[in-house]
Amino acid sequence: MLAYNSHKPLIFIHIPKSGGTSLLTVFDSWYGEKLYLHYDNPTTGAAPKIYKLGPLSCVYGHFHKHHGFGVEQRYAEVKQFVTILRDPFDAIVSRYYYVRKVATDWPVPPPPLKQTLAEFLASQQPNMMHHLPFKLNLNNYQQILSQNFIHIGITEQLSASIKCMAKKLGHQAPSHIPKINVSERPREFESYLRTDFRIHNPLAYAIYEFAVENHDSFD
Repeated sequence: MLAYNSHKPLIFIHIPKSGGTSLLTVFDSWYGEKLYLHYDNPTTGAAPKIYKLGPLSCVYGHFHKHHGFGVEQRYAEVKQFVTILRDPFDAIVSRYYYVRKVATDWPVPPPPLKQTLAEFLASQQPNMMHHLPFKLNLNNYQQILSQNFIHIGITEQLSASIKCMAKKLGHQAPSHIPKINVSERPREFESYLRTDFRIHNPLAYAIYEFAVENHDSFD
């Protein structure tokens, strides 16, 4: 994986429903006033603010390239990244139920308000594919991720992931990570949907499995 250069800005790519909200307090303690948030406002449609970055700075947030605020569209000069990934099925199911809960006043009703879970899964890419930069495919993803990411952790092993990430970034690992913005969801529908979703999204699962294999590596 890429070695961290503190003289250059860093981006934490917050993949929705993968633990990024819980980690925000950790990054705030690490970067303080040089932590810049990058979130759109779904109610007003306002895009995230663009900041002038310098050494020891970090931009933290969503980078939805299909909504016009991906990494390469907003901060093309930044060349080092960290992120946390979650099993793609679990992440998108959590996203579905979260949006159904909070999006009732959005000016444009999002798909989860109009679709069943099965319809939503069949019509959507996994969350990570909207937010990860670069043109990834099954032939190049390992090389590109290794060359541009300092660390890729996983939600399922968050403490071990953050311990490695902290060491690579030169910070102290937190003793506790709060669970924030956790979505409740029914589980009785998932058993027959998970397999189909995995079959239809091989790249997302290859990327996730790459992260699983390396989430606790200090290399």
